[in-house]
Amino acid sequence: MFVLRGSVRILKVSRQGREVTLYRVQDGQSCVLMMASILGESAYEASASIEAETEIMLIPIPLFKSWLDVYQPLKRYIFQQITQRITSVTELLENIAFKPISYRIADFLIKQSASNGTVIKITHEQLAIELGTAREVISRALKDFSRKNIVVSGRGQLQIVDRNLLLQAMNDNSL
Repeated sequence: MFVLRGSVRILKVSRQGREVTLYRVQDGQSCVLMMASILGESAYEASASIEAETEIMLIPIPLFKSWLDVYQPLKRYIFQQITQRITSVTELLENIAFKPISYRIADFLIKQSASNGTVIKITHEQLAIELGTAREVISRALKDFSRKNIVVSGRGQLQIVDRNLLLQAMNDNSL
């Protein structure tokens, strides 16, 4: 599967129903879990959620495998995508395992504000899914950020009030 246009969120759902976003497949990208499953001839259970109007190109598995043998640029592209995704998923796991929630929220908001400005349209529940934690944990941390005048939480959105304090939250645990 190649996404020609749009955005597909690849996620893992626990037995308890909690979700974590693994990565997004966007314009010109491919789903590396699907590619790895095809190449390794083994299944990996993940879910996909279409986030925006999306146009995809599906290639039959036998044809795709034959193209990999013939077209070296395609093979390089696929392995570059796999390497990039492994790196990003490893970073996600490191953040979940080793970084405090204040760091993870600050990091997410800084990255989102680079393309969306100071107002990020996201609910506490959606942010919890993105960061692989419970909504209650997000709400407590955001309440603390709000009390410190770092962000203002509104209905379905967060507004960054002080970007420097948000960056500071990433660099130390004094907040």
